[in-house]
Amino acid sequence: MSNLRRALEPGRPARAVSRVLVSQPPGYRLVVGAEDLDAARFAALAARGHRLLRAGRPAAAGRVLRGGLALWRGPALAEVADEAFAQAERNRLEELRVVALEDCLAADLDLGGHAAAVAELEELAGRYPFRERLHGLLMLALYRSGRQGEALQAFHAVRRALTDELGIDPGRRLRELESGILSQDPGLDWKPPPQEPGPSPGETGGPAGEPGPAPAAPVTRGPRAAADELVGRDDQLAVLDGVLAAARNGCGRVALVAGEPGIGKTRLAEEAARRAAATGMQVAWGRCHEGDGAPAFWPWAQVVRQLAAELAPGQLDAMLGPSAAWLGQLMPELAGPAPSAGSLPVADLGAARFQLNQAVAGLLRRLAAARPLLVVIDDLHWADVPSLSLLALLAAELTDARLLVVGTYRDVEVVAAQPLAGGQSGPVQLRLPVVVAPA
Repeated sequence: MSNLRRALEPGRPARAVSRVLVSQPPGYRLVVGAEDLDAARFAALAARGHRLLRAGRPAAAGRVLRGGLALWRGPALAEVADEAFAQAERNRLEELRVVALEDCLAADLDLGGHAAAVAELEELAGRYPFRERLHGLLMLALYRSGRQGEALQAFHAVRRALTDELGIDPGRRLRELESGILSQDPGLDWKPPPQEPGPSPGETGGPAGEPGPAPAAPVTRGPRAAADELVGRDDQLAVLDGVLAAARNGCGRVALVAGEPGIGKTRLAEEAARRAAATGMQVAWGRCHEGDGAPAFWPWAQVVRQLAAELAPGQLDAMLGPSAAWLGQLMPELAGPAPSAGSLPVADLGAARFQLNQAVAGLLRRLAAARPLLVVIDDLHWADVPSLSLLALLAAELTDARLLVVGTYRDVEVVAAQPLAGGQSGPVQLRLPVVVAPA
């Protein structure tokens, strides 16, 4: 252990107390900050690059994202790939990596690099046949490269994959892109982006020199030019309009949208999000993951990351205060420097989860106090028990908050053995009837 301490702290004076490898019963603890971990540094750079891309700064976004992607030296946690404890973290990091790749390629297309991006997009689209954003980027790159026929072939390929393997049609954005290609819509042509300022010092490295935050904007699930007509949903929309208005006036609720698969639960939530954003509310989405592999609190981690991306540097830490250490158990890249040894009790798992629930709930309430907030959690029938416990805690604490939580779930898949079956008396319940749209 002495030799290891010398390797980790070569400048530490003899007999001085180690600050990296500290003694802690029943053994030792390695104390590291977020800036010391490639995984946390990458997550922070990916979030920063995403903000820059949304702010219309593709050149800066590309620099930041490439700096983050350069930290990868092979599969995450490859040395323990077969261990059960590593699976959730491997999945989380891989998802972040693919999203960063998508953002980086989107920045390249914004800068006119469509021809050079085609080869990489074709390889990624083949590796991830169900990621519609990747296929959309490939279609756009091919079209802008004068390869309209191949762009349409790319659409037919993803449509076959989705139909044959999952039994679903491509999403609206892909279908609209296909229509634009067929009609040779001038809006798909490349246009030079506005002139950007030069890179700030440290723009692709650590926190120093971080570009200013993007202007605050609602966080939505995806751009939608205008609301599509919702057939037979007037009653449900009236209820959602009512709870949205109540939330803006400081009377928060939880609203659950139930129904059979494919009946339009998510579409109804998207319309609620559109209406909320139109009134100036913040909007954040989380989606539960089907099957094993996703970490605990996964939908809430997505929500907090989206909201944190809208804050100025240091603003999140100021809001969290002492609870930052607890939230860091969920998202290391948002935790800042590691807490000192012994500062977080770990003996009582239930108490630790309660503290984490309180930290997330407190953050959401503070954000909603500054600006009314809508949180959408999609596919709650796949939610894990910790995520549902946080939802239950919020349901009990929203009566005086400018916060509305909308959850969707398939009621036909909620059986007695599933976590969601346990008690739903408090929230607003919207059961979607089967509606046949007129031809």
